[in-house]
Amino acid sequence: MGISSGSLQMMCFAVKNGVDFSKTVTIGRQLFQIQKEDLNKILSGYDSQYTNSPQMEKLNRIFYTEFRPYAEPLFEYFGAKVVDSIDISDYENATIIQDMCAQIDGKLKNKYTCVWDGGALEHIFHYTNAIKNCMELAETGGHLILETPGNNWFGHGFYQFSPELFFSLLDRQNGFAGTRVFMQNDMFNWYEAVSPKTLGTRTGICCSLNRPMLMYVLSEKTNDTPDIINAYQSDYQTAWANNNPVDKNTITGSKTLRMLYNIRCCIPRFLLPAAWRIWNSLCYFRQISKCYIRAKFFEKSYSGEGGGGVIYAHPWVFA
Repeated sequence: MGISSGSLQMMCFAVKNGVDFSKTVTIGRQLFQIQKEDLNKILSGYDSQYTNSPQMEKLNRIFYTEFRPYAEPLFEYFGAKVVDSIDISDYENATIIQDMCAQIDGKLKNKYTCVWDGGALEHIFHYTNAIKNCMELAETGGHLILETPGNNWFGHGFYQFSPELFFSLLDRQNGFAGTRVFMQNDMFNWYEAVSPKTLGTRTGICCSLNRPMLMYVLSEKTNDTPDIINAYQSDYQTAWANNNPVDKNTITGSKTLRMLYNIRCCIPRFLLPAAWRIWNSLCYFRQISKCYIRAKFFEKSYSGEGGGGVIYAHPWVFA
């Protein structure tokens, strides 16, 4: 688990949207994995007073002169007075030794203003137990922030996830509200997913058919987490409420996509590879335009002057 430049962008976004890092707990101790140029560029865009400030000098000394590998000083920059870390083993000197598959100690419940998972939950077999523990760690009014695999992460951990899971799980029935889901790939693009309840359709593949995609989730805790958490896929909830089968449009996304599928099925077999590529491309752009909104906050330059390149998370350090 580690803090990449994409993670840092998420931190900046979180603070600007009311997240309090004063009492933070991370799931797994977080390695610091940001290049010096990226760190200074992002924080200069976040805070116009950062360049050549004592804070810049301090962070540059800690991470690039003293070579401290862990990210607690970065959380402290964003106001953390407490930065705990939870792990099953003490091999990285986590402050709390706890198996997240098991129920957490009652003393840890409702304790933290921010719970940060930088890429641990997909490696934990009993995922429902682990995510419930994360939800219980946050105090009412606190926030849960997750960085987790989206598309094309086979072999990385036990699981990769879809936006629907978090929109449905981090809902009022489970004590959370205001859930936002962002997707980021290695092509410099950030997108915000639209909730399937709002769309009336399933949220499909985002941004790339063959590139790795990270997902960032931000949600606020509004009430105590219930003893049993549940999540139900939105299109099935609609079908149950209306006593009707699931509408085909919620699966294929639209009549247009079904029409494209039917056309592809009528193409001679020897032309199918080309037809398949064209159909995938059309479906891909259709899904992007309907289910995802470009997240300009993340994509803008962090030079502080509106120029320069875009900073992004390097997937090969997401471990």
